[in-house]
Amino acid sequence: MKENNREIYWGEIKKFSRHIEKKVCMISRKEVRIFPPIINEGIFLARQGWTVHLLAREGEGLPMWEKIEPFFVIQRYKLFTPRFLRANIWRPIRHFEYILKTVFWGLRQKASIYVAHDLEALLPTYIVAKLCGAKIIYRAHELWTECRLGNNIWWRTVEKLLFSKVDAVVVPNEERANYYSQKYPNAKSLILVVGNYPPYFKPTSSDRLQKYLEAKGVYQPKIVLYSGSFSPDRCSEELIESAKYLPDNVVLVLLGWGEPNYVTYLEKKAYSLGLSKRVFICPPVSYSEVMEYIASADIGVIVYKNVDLNTFYAAPNKLYDYMMMGKPIICSDFPHLKKLVEGEGIGICVNASSVNPREIADKIIDLLTDANKYQKMSQKALVLARTKFNWEIEFVKLHDLYQRLFKDVIGDHFLVEFIKYYYYLPSMALWRAIEATNLLEFKSYFREPILDLGCGNGTFSSIVFSLGAYYNIVGCDISTEAVKEAKSKKIYRDVTVCDATNLPFKNASFFTVLSNCVLEHIHDDEIVLKEVARVLKPGGKFIFTVPSIHFVNYLYYPNILKYENDHKKAESYIESLNKRLAHHHYRSLSHWNSLLKTVGLEIIHAKYYLTSPVCQIWDRLNYWATRKIGFWELHIILSSRKLRPLVKHPLKKIFVPLLRKYYRLEQINQNKKEEGGGLLIIAEKILENT
Repeated sequence: MKENNREIYWGEIKKFSRHIEKKVCMISRKEVRIFPPIINEGIFLARQGWTVHLLAREGEGLPMWEKIEPFFVIQRYKLFTPRFLRANIWRPIRHFEYILKTVFWGLRQKASIYVAHDLEALLPTYIVAKLCGAKIIYRAHELWTECRLGNNIWWRTVEKLLFSKVDAVVVPNEERANYYSQKYPNAKSLILVVGNYPPYFKPTSSDRLQKYLEAKGVYQPKIVLYSGSFSPDRCSEELIESAKYLPDNVVLVLLGWGEPNYVTYLEKKAYSLGLSKRVFICPPVSYSEVMEYIASADIGVIVYKNVDLNTFYAAPNKLYDYMMMGKPIICSDFPHLKKLVEGEGIGICVNASSVNPREIADKIIDLLTDANKYQKMSQKALVLARTKFNWEIEFVKLHDLYQRLFKDVIGDHFLVEFIKYYYYLPSMALWRAIEATNLLEFKSYFREPILDLGCGNGTFSSIVFSLGAYYNIVGCDISTEAVKEAKSKKIYRDVTVCDATNLPFKNASFFTVLSNCVLEHIHDDEIVLKEVARVLKPGGKFIFTVPSIHFVNYLYYPNILKYENDHKKAESYIESLNKRLAHHHYRSLSHWNSLLKTVGLEIIHAKYYLTSPVCQIWDRLNYWATRKIGFWELHIILSSRKLRPLVKHPLKKIFVPLLRKYYRLEQINQNKKEEGGGLLIIAEKILENT
């Protein structure tokens, strides 16, 4: 039932505003099935209410479309440029084909956020996101330009051009974050560290490897497991050679994948060393099975050579898989790995500068023969995996980033929509966009029928309610001319001319009453509150915004005048502004609480907005628009019938990027829980039987 409701909800969203869907399009050139962090990210996003579409390269034996979760789909597509031709001429052609196909399929998703997994996917992701007006996250799993594959002028240029132009860069450890911060100091604020940890698995016992080995004629051995890809840089040959020095009851299992020719070479090497019953190379298994294989091992090993910075700052996923199953670890002594493995007491490190098979064997023997040390390391690994190194905990940081970027997408939408109406008054567009975003956070409280109290000409509600399927909204306003215009917006079921102190509606007519910046304009707002309480159904919500008691204290020009000890001019400025805005009063939250309680309403949520820096910006923008040029104020001149066609489009182009900057400043300050010049209050009508 829940899934059906969700499908209906998204159908409604698409009907009203197709480009504001809570949708993520992830793009990767990896075969994602052998890189679990991408799959884990998609699964957890889908479970948090996102629609996730992953574009990836084709994989041998894998379907072109694969449904992982009800709202998480993997789409694979073929590249027709000959892959088997190794001549350098084919590589750029093949990559160009990849870019074209990715852009084509990416544009069809119309997502709010596009995610590039590694540098290979960044250019097409950037192109798609810019064409769609969406946000971009660069998931830098590798230091691409520091590994041999990406250390060329093409990839260095792509990274240099695009790194600072994305909306966020996510890296798997602090060392990589420091590397990028030093390389691109202007983009330091974009970087977020999110570890590639696995989802939490409860430790279990397993005999998967024991059964596999029994089929090979090996019984009850101690098992050392390497899980991952096979390559010279990952010391596959040294691991095999280390088996020569291990006791007869210890076997080495290499579980993973590699180039077919290299895998054959490793098998021949093990045979030539007389280790055919001591070294076993297992083909890769699905990620859901990996944990069972790890659980059936005794020790996990990850040994890399120090061949480049990408390897030196490695963040191997399998390290955390071993921890999850409580397996002591043997790994390379790169500083950050050594700090974790030996510092936390969950394993032993070997020299990565000169990998010695004998040293690896000695470390393995040390762990297997010291039962006390082994047990302590195993228990510590289990505790760390449960309390720190799991995806459930780490995903919170990543999801907060997605939520913030989606909020920016909505904010951009509101800014564009409001600037269409208020191109001559950017201060109003900024204020309304911030109000609309904050109201949308509490859309779950909006239940029909809804009364829009003081609807004006309907501009605000027509923009806000366009992001949801609302059909039973009634508007009312004291202005006949405004009501006439509101009817033309076709957002209301009915619009009525009336005084808010005497509403022409029956008792308990509405589940929700919305009042956006209305009460401060009414002298007798206490009478209005009584009327609101009367027309609300029991348990109904009164949602309203008003300037807070801090509004005038945060204004830019009065503070400047007070700083210059010209208090008289400051008071005169505030008085003039209040007269212009028709603000009759500013109340504290506690004052509103007492007024609402007297009419049977109880505050269930309150939030400040328009923080101090943004209030100051609003004041400066408002002063610019209302200054006089001759006999007329500037905003009146700009909105005149003759000038409107000439200035509307250029002013929109100027103000949208400017207001976007201020809007983001507001979001940052709101996250700090600062008080503001605006106040959003949600009050509930107390049930009669209580």
